[in-house]
Amino acid sequence: MDALNKISPELAKISKEIPFRIPENYFEEFPDRLQGRIRAREKTGVDEKRMMAFKPYLAAAVLIIVALISGTLIFRNIAQKRSLQNLHAEISQTVERELYYISEETILRVMNYTTGQEAVTISNHTEEIIDYLMNEDIPLNEIIDAF
Repeated sequence: MDALNKISPELAKISKEIPFRIPENYFEEFPDRLQGRIRAREKTGVDEKRMMAFKPYLAAAVLIIVALISGTLIFRNIAQKRSLQNLHAEISQTVERELYYISEETILRVMNYTTGQEAVTISNHTEEIIDYLMNEDIPLNEIIDAF
């Protein structure tokens, strides 16, 4: 013991008692407890071997269901986007087609009616200016600022 104190005084301070204890009559009662658990399992009817064999199939079924639901949601979203794009294209085509048939005088009358300004008459010279501005791709802000 003195040699242990010299080599490692901290190790010598540790208690020599075993900290773990076995409950009284543990080994005598063990077979009865084990038989009780076996009987309880037989009463519930759950066979763990069958459950373990069934788990992969259950997992596969869950994965398939999740994949089907995800796919349905994704394709539904894509279809909705396509239908919205088709709707926007149809509206744009309709507006362009209808605007083609409206005369400039009608547009100016509507603009003057909504703004309360006096009517503007369009001469041939004004039409030439408008055609020039539209063909030259001049920004709308510059045109507005010029007037």
